[in-house]
Amino acid sequence: MKDACGSSFCATYDPANAALRRAANLDRSGLPSILKFDRDEAPIAVFKESVEASVRYVESGPNRSLGAYIGRRLLGLSPGDVVKIVITGGM
Repeated sequence: MKDACGSSFCATYDPANAALRRAANLDRSGLPSILKFDRDEAPIAVFKESVEASVRYVESGPNRSLGAYIGRRLLGLSPGDVVKIVITGGM
């Protein structure tokens, strides 16, 4: 995702509608639940830009740890705040 932020991307914090976006993204993906894996969307559902997100299987443990970390980093934001996400390494 490249935009005006350069090699990073900007996303709008919108937690109130995260559950609706997540449900729609998972349903649209057609991926069934699999034991020990999560269906993870990118960008994450807490951002308005998560509409039509990419969904793939990821290991549950690391995914949930990273989700908790990101959640802590978003504390104190207000709906509508724009976050710049910088990718610093390969996966």
